[in-house]
Amino acid sequence: MTEAKKTCFIIGSGQSMLDLSSRELQLLNKHTQTLALNKFLLFHKKINLVPKFCFLADRHYPAQFVFFESLRIARKLGSEIRFFVNEYYRETLVFPGRNFKTALERRKQVYAENCYWMPFLSSYKNIEYFKNDQCSDPRSFYWAETLQEKLFFYRGSLTTAINLAAIVFPGSDICLVGVDLKELSPFFEQEIKKVHRLHNGLNEGTLRKHKMAQDAGIHLTALEYNGTPGVQAVLPRVVSHLQERGVDLVSANCNSLLVEEKICSYRSIEDCL
Repeated sequence: MTEAKKTCFIIGSGQSMLDLSSRELQLLNKHTQTLALNKFLLFHKKINLVPKFCFLADRHYPAQFVFFESLRIARKLGSEIRFFVNEYYRETLVFPGRNFKTALERRKQVYAENCYWMPFLSSYKNIEYFKNDQCSDPRSFYWAETLQEKLFFYRGSLTTAINLAAIVFPGSDICLVGVDLKELSPFFEQEIKKVHRLHNGLNEGTLRKHKMAQDAGIHLTALEYNGTPGVQAVLPRVVSHLQERGVDLVSANCNSLLVEEKICSYRSIEDCL
């Protein structure tokens, strides 16, 4: 009998997360290949889902708060959550006998700009680092085959997370859960209002883009801005590249923007397993 193909689930923060059934959540909690994006772990209790892996590519504040708060939650959970984070964070952790000066300077800079002092932490061991440029050019396409190469980036974390998943879970199909791209508000919209740290650091340009995305009823990643197309402009190339390697990129939300625009197919969570 042929062994069933494995699937990696990339867990986003879209409103469709609230529509997952208890059966689907049970399957995801048991699955060994669940990669949650950015702020997800801070609000995992609302969904009752604990991922096995967490991903953070952002470097601008409040990403530093998200990183250390995610580590704190992971330690409190007592689980062996494995983190994949931008190499920027390597110099925010402190190790005995080394890295203290650089880590201190990083803290001073973040505090001066955002009044947030990153805690000193050196005991969380399940962290791996990756490199990526945060420059979006729709004409440029590249793909990393190892974590030592720069991962693909275009208009947000999603493309980099897909590239990383293809490396960490080779040969596995990739299913997007909660990656709706049709609205800006996350499933934790009400809860995030109570965490003041997550509202600091938004400059005028970012606030303007947020307003445009809200008015358009679309996620910031999918918004065309200053002539730069949304992420859906490059994802067909990502899908094609993965298919050449025998990997399908699918969505567990039949109403997601990517399914509606026929960029990827719908596949239920149960059908992925």
